[in-house]
Amino acid sequence: MQLSVAPMGACALLPSGTIKCWGNNSSGQLGDGTFTNRSSPVAVSGISDAVAVSSGESAGSFGAWTTCAVRSDATAWCWGYNGTGAVGNGGGSGSFATPQQVSGLTGVAQVSTGNIHACARLQTGALRCWGWGIDGRLGNGDASNTVQRTPVAVNTITDAVDVTVGSASSCTVRSNGTVWCWGLNGIGQLGDGTQTNSATPVQVANLTDAVKVTAGYSHFCALRSGGGVKCWGAN
Repeated sequence: MQLSVAPMGACALLPSGTIKCWGNNSSGQLGDGTFTNRSSPVAVSGISDAVAVSSGESAGSFGAWTTCAVRSDATAWCWGYNGTGAVGNGGGSGSFATPQQVSGLTGVAQVSTGNIHACARLQTGALRCWGWGIDGRLGNGDASNTVQRTPVAVNTITDAVDVTVGSASSCTVRSNGTVWCWGLNGIGQLGDGTQTNSATPVQVANLTDAVKVTAGYSHFCALRSGGGVKCWGAN
């Protein structure tokens, strides 16, 4: 079982492969085909073989968010708020109350959802991101105010073993234990000792033994191979 919590709701992956969600549903982010808020769990429509789930941060103050899942056939599916393209199906700026397949992705090992973008780690170790690319948060070298409604490749990363998406930045662990981040860096979210945004991955300083990384709203923490933890960003 896996639990993924958003600011105004949550989703649980059950051992059966079904997903149940509850909370705010203003953008269909509970995936049950409605836009009705739920005070108890409801099943996500059409998914009975999920192996992972990720619920994003709220995109703005109105409670909208996006949820994504990886299915047993290694495809990624997302639903909910799509104003910034975070559903990844190439659709318009409306919302989707039922799961939509992320366009062009196969061999997906992991998906992580933020408030205006999402990223997937492929079984090959490559990364793909989609959504609003402002501040370089898609990692594809483009820092312009561009919405990518289908996945684009993260530059230079071919050996990722973990990925996490924050509110406006993302980080990945590479096979050599280093952590690399990209996107907004106004309060040190990228961990490279600067406050300069980067549209391509930059290496987190003084960290070479990471095994997993996770995101808060504007900070990140990495689990080290010896059991220690290092964090950076907002404090």
